Amino acid sequence: MSTVKTENELLKAIEVLQSKEWVDLTHTFGPDSPHFSAFEDAEIETLFTHDDGFFAQRFNFPGQYGTHIDAPIHFVRNQRYLEELELKELVLPLVVIDKSKEADENNDFVLSVEDILKFEAEHGTIEAGTFVALRTDWSKR
Repeated sequence: MSTVKTENELLKAIEVLQSKEWVDLTHTFGPDSPHFSAFEDAEIETLFTHDDGFFAQRFNFPGQYGTHIDAPIHFVRNQRYLEELELKELVLPLVVIDKSKEADENNDFVLSVEDILKFEAEHGTIEAGTFVALRTDWSKR
């Protein structure tokens, strides 16, 4: 395949992606970011300021802090670390199950298999290979 043809295909793919709705899921990171209670608060230290010629900081926090991707090894022995995942594995169709109302009414809300089956009855079967995200709106608290 020629370089020009590949570039044209890439440009077309980018145009399609740019025409879609994008949702920014980032949150500001800091000591107040949600994290597992057994972890200490994140520490941020300014190493250099603009008076030094450039701005640089050091961050100290556990790997599973705030919003992140859990590597398969996080819960299952002998599985892959994050760096062993292929980038193409991180681009998936997305389905969001919105349980923000339930989580607001019950701090201990837990998504059940029944919740997923009800979601599928209303919206259709969740296809294999789909990334399923749970919306709780805890980030607003």
